[in-house]
Amino acid sequence: MSEDDMPPLPDAVALEDGAGGLPMVRVHHSRGEAVISLQGGQVLSWVPSGHEPVLWTSPLARFGEGQAIRGGVPICFPWFGAGREEPEMTPSHGFARIAPFRLVEAREDSGAVVVRLDLGGDDVATAPGRDRWQHDFVLSVTVTVGETLRIEVAVTNRSDRVISYEQALHAYLAVGDVREVTVTGLDGAPYVDKTTRPWSARDQHGDVRIERETDRVYGTRSPVTVRDGAMARRIHVARESSADAVVWNPWESAPDDVGEHWPGFLCVEAANVLHDGVVLAPGESHTMASTYAVERD
Repeated sequence: MSEDDMPPLPDAVALEDGAGGLPMVRVHHSRGEAVISLQGGQVLSWVPSGHEPVLWTSPLARFGEGQAIRGGVPICFPWFGAGREEPEMTPSHGFARIAPFRLVEAREDSGAVVVRLDLGGDDVATAPGRDRWQHDFVLSVTVTVGETLRIEVAVTNRSDRVISYEQALHAYLAVGDVREVTVTGLDGAPYVDKTTRPWSARDQHGDVRIERETDRVYGTRSPVTVRDGAMARRIHVARESSADAVVWNPWESAPDDVGEHWPGFLCVEAANVLHDGVVLAPGESHTMASTYAVERD
């Protein structure tokens, strides 16, 4: 982005080259700090004042043009995982997470910093997988950084036909040891267990504890709390217009850009996936949001 194209930036915001030469928005505010990658529109770090980092980014993460960054809050769109169709869709989780977003606004507002990034259909005209999802759209990501972190993802259908898509805010929450974590708020919720072949449908009984590879799509709109015994804190995840909550940790089958560091995170994701995908008529918009808060236990 050239200086002529940049919106005026408040003192709390800077646009810099980050790891791998990727452009990053850095927020330094008295109530919280954050780093946001323009590639993927992805929040990589959030540190509220007086707390340790709440988001986890892998020490083995790859930073390069067109490469998915392992950690923070990747945006999955317009499909989740390999998608709902056959054959499986690539890249995994859709093209938005490796696409170049545009910084369109940054401002201070009510004790927080608000940053907005946009991605349009023309920005991903030649992206991998675009040939199988050719609709025109605008995806706007609004990040509010302060004592809490709020991420809104708004999708507008700019095509002349109905579109359907999946989406997720794939948040990697930093924990002291995932084996000492308890997840509350999911008791009684139905879920799809994606670690079985074929996938199995089950119901949650009691709190969730991570004792093995876990990959579950819970059908619930309830807020979720991650109680982290090792760090003596609780991370609250509230979701809006999100029919599903995804809970994931790969355990010892971690991908190579996670490796032995898998105990350090738990993904708790706001999502609309599988049969809960979003359907938009021409001109319609849909906004999903997630708000993260942390408190000492």
